[in-house]
Amino acid sequence: MDGIFLRCLNTSFTSTYKKEYAQCKITGGNLFMQMCDFTDFTGAALVLDGTTSSSSIEMTAFESDNIESALAIADISTAETFIRGCEFKWCKTGVAKRYGKASLKCNTFDQIGQNAIFGGSNARLNLSTNDNAGYNTFSNFNGYNIELSNAGYLHINQGNNSFDNVEGYPTLIGDIEIGGPYLTAILAHQNHWNAFGAAPADAEFDLVSSMTGDPIFVAAAVLGAGPCGSADADHPIVDLPGGGHTYLPSVSLSGIGHLVRLDSAVTFASMASLAFDPAGNNELAIQRYGDILKNPFTDEELADPKVSFYLNLAYHGMKQTVYHAISDSSILKSHNLNTFSAPVQEYVDVLNKYSSSDTIASEDYVSRLYLELDKAHLLRSLGHVSTGLDILKNLNLCSIDSAEQVVLNEWLLLYNEELTRMSLGESISPLDTIYTDTTDYLMSIDIQLAEAYFGSRILGPGNVTYKDCSGGMAREMPVNNLADFALKLYPNPTNGLVNLQYTLPDKAKGEILLFSIDGKQVGTFDLDKGTNPTVLDISYLPNGLYLYKMTINDKHEASGRVSVMN
Repeated sequence: MDGIFLRCLNTSFTSTYKKEYAQCKITGGNLFMQMCDFTDFTGAALVLDGTTSSSSIEMTAFESDNIESALAIADISTAETFIRGCEFKWCKTGVAKRYGKASLKCNTFDQIGQNAIFGGSNARLNLSTNDNAGYNTFSNFNGYNIELSNAGYLHINQGNNSFDNVEGYPTLIGDIEIGGPYLTAILAHQNHWNAFGAAPADAEFDLVSSMTGDPIFVAAAVLGAGPCGSADADHPIVDLPGGGHTYLPSVSLSGIGHLVRLDSAVTFASMASLAFDPAGNNELAIQRYGDILKNPFTDEELADPKVSFYLNLAYHGMKQTVYHAISDSSILKSHNLNTFSAPVQEYVDVLNKYSSSDTIASEDYVSRLYLELDKAHLLRSLGHVSTGLDILKNLNLCSIDSAEQVVLNEWLLLYNEELTRMSLGESISPLDTIYTDTTDYLMSIDIQLAEAYFGSRILGPGNVTYKDCSGGMAREMPVNNLADFALKLYPNPTNGLVNLQYTLPDKAKGEILLFSIDGKQVGTFDLDKGTNPTVLDISYLPNGLYLYKMTINDKHEASGRVSVMN
């Protein structure tokens, strides 16, 4: 099924005798599942394929009798999935997560054949009470507790998890996409690693960096585990008198009458959301995330890697909570037509704050570009698809690296196709395929630019200003100036010969650059001065969609797309 926000309560699923069929498959949207049962599956029981915002699976039992092939949860999506209070028994694999993030809390894994939890393709696994997870129990194993393959990260410090050590099988095995001087070890304190509560042997860990091939040290000297929730904070952490033991700055948090230390503030913001607590309040959670992200930290505090880590955690928590609220209709498009509702405005204020600098240094380039994508996705999810597309078009006028150009091209195509279908009267949801993972935004991509100039500022649902990307001091210009150029290209689609009309000022150098959808330049055509019709021969190109840019004096002036259909 293709869901926007699917609730599944007290439902039983049973009997699939072919491995290729899942008992339940969710494509797009997101899922809230509670107190369901999956039995007698030989392939996958539940598949999440490309979900677009965070999903939650709670108090659900997965029991098969086939430890050779049964897979309880297969999650192939960039959105975060929360798995809490679930039981996994007699399966080959309990949870398999690719891409995005999976947070697991208070689950039991019993009689598992190969691996209880699998993380691959840059997936981030969270089993830590520091991030409202942990307390998972593993028992009667025939394989690995956690197996990784090019995973993004494993967060198990202060986990209170009880692992089951099996002779001949490392408890943690695989490779993680980390490396460098600060990422040569994983903290894994406050867990039990065997039935005796003894310190883990070196053989229980076999983790390496997929970037360098070097072994990753697992620091697990401090032992301990407890029942579900026993180590959760009851009250937010505050500064001690004199601040002698404070290692993070404090912020003022809505609903709490005193300053709260940053790490504790992030925890209490997340615990207020419906994604963590069925009785929670998303609007309060968004407000608290805003309190954290809009706090006036000093430059010295912002330079602290620990502060950056928690601010990044707060941003992604805020984004997920906003999309969860949109998905379950607590944030309505009808309340965001001409002005933004309070929780949306809170998120917009944060987006604007963190993309306000005129010049973007190379180390900030990737995160800043994806903040622009987040702005476009927010507007699209609220029904302002055309305004979101304008933000993407502004990026397309600027110099960005090839890896990001590929991503941008894919979104340009999706937005353009959606507007086309809407103009033809086809009803489609702006929630489909809008969500991109907090985790992939932070991946290190080779940067060729010393400095970049791009950005936007959202003033309202249909009011966005843009920075000039030509360099120097940035200036803001309205979006309606972007497409005001005398360029016509027809027919489109074309069989290979394209008529082009344009006006080129005297003493100006003009070109048409043609790109494939994956960002490769496949053609260059010089333009004559004046007002000229001309014919471009692109019959050498395979059938497909291509992007073109008109440049005048090496500055992008117009862009569009053309389809070749020979």
